[in-house]
Amino acid sequence: MTTKRQVKSLLAPLLARNADLVDFGTYAILKPVRHIIRGIWVDRTSNADRPDFLWSLAYAFDPMTLRRTYWLESFFTPDPIKRRWSDPAMPDAIRGVAEAQILPMLRAVSGIEEFIALKEVMHGPYALG
Repeated sequence: MTTKRQVKSLLAPLLARNADLVDFGTYAILKPVRHIIRGIWVDRTSNADRPDFLWSLAYAFDPMTLRRTYWLESFFTPDPIKRRWSDPAMPDAIRGVAEAQILPMLRAVSGIEEFIALKEVMHGPYALG
């Protein structure tokens, strides 16, 4: 199983380089929180060598009229080997993907209007609403 220490070692440099990230254990949340919680999550799996990397968007309140109030999706490095703790390059590779692709996308959704607009343009198995 992926340990909390491994997760912290992975997130610590990301938190240090991005002042708008806040540490929530296995989750790094973007500030400010304006009705939308945006973040990166490292999930501890039963496989000791392979954590799951996820980004998420969620309402910070309970909109009772909506079917789905969150969005959780996996992200990966381009190289499958660099998804494993046994590869020493994995932490840098996953942080690179997070900083180049995931964080810019999450930063673009700073409020309810952007979240709703993103939901409206997304289609497929991860579409919201």
